[in-house]
Amino acid sequence: MHNYSPFPRYFRLLGVVLISLLVCGPLSGAPAFDSEWPSDPVWDDGLVEKAEYDAVRTVYGKDRNYTALILTNKQDQDAGLNVKAGQTTSADRIRRVFKMNTVAEIPTDFYDYRYLTTIFANAGNLSPLKMTIGSQEWCGNTYKRFLLKDRQLNIASFSYFPDQGDREFSLRAPEGTFFWEQIPLLVRALPLREGYEISFHVLEWQTTNKQASQDIFPCNVKVDGEETLSIGGKQIECWKLRIEAEGENSTLWVEKAFPRVMVRWDNPSRVSYRLKSRERTKYWK
Repeated sequence: MHNYSPFPRYFRLLGVVLISLLVCGPLSGAPAFDSEWPSDPVWDDGLVEKAEYDAVRTVYGKDRNYTALILTNKQDQDAGLNVKAGQTTSADRIRRVFKMNTVAEIPTDFYDYRYLTTIFANAGNLSPLKMTIGSQEWCGNTYKRFLLKDRQLNIASFSYFPDQGDREFSLRAPEGTFFWEQIPLLVRALPLREGYEISFHVLEWQTTNKQASQDIFPCNVKVDGEETLSIGGKQIECWKLRIEAEGENSTLWVEKAFPRVMVRWDNPSRVSYRLKSRERTKYWK
């Protein structure tokens, strides 16, 4: 069994934790959500929200520009198999979930890097249930699977890199832990307003072609004001959020009006996004 927060990180995290305790109270559980967002009828129309972004990610020491897609929908899931419910799924095993796919195909000087990250979260409170990540490039494939239930995080990682290989293990997560990759979905359901601030825990960013750190650490989200962004000639009123985690700050803009899509995220240490377009569609047809 691994510890979720190794001792060497204590002093680096102490400031974040103390601020969280003073401003937001103890990190004792999941944040409270706006119940109207996940229950809005639009999520039951059988369509998928397809948001297209201009994205930037550093690969081989250079900033690489590419198009990213975030596909979000609500569906029935087989709680026993942790996949979409099928014709043989019994009623007592069906649960309602949000599914979010993040698709990336990143060109480099040598070959393309392809990532698909899929997250399933409880439709009622957005608590994470499962995340899978697949990466493909000319050197090989890497696959990761994360299952979170009752604070037990089960991890399976299959990497082609030397000294990594195949690993399966578990760790104990704090109550109210989310995946870093889930933040674009998570912020949409927060009851954002002037002065709003919340802290919770996140698992370190995992969308890489190598085995990544499994550290879980505090993340603080604070409304830093309002701002209107121009996207495709359209003015979108946004909440401007400051996200602090592991001593790093990033800025995320989320639409004020429903459906509160992520409009921009300046996050140079991982991936930066700027919305290009969005639609509700059956992308498979």
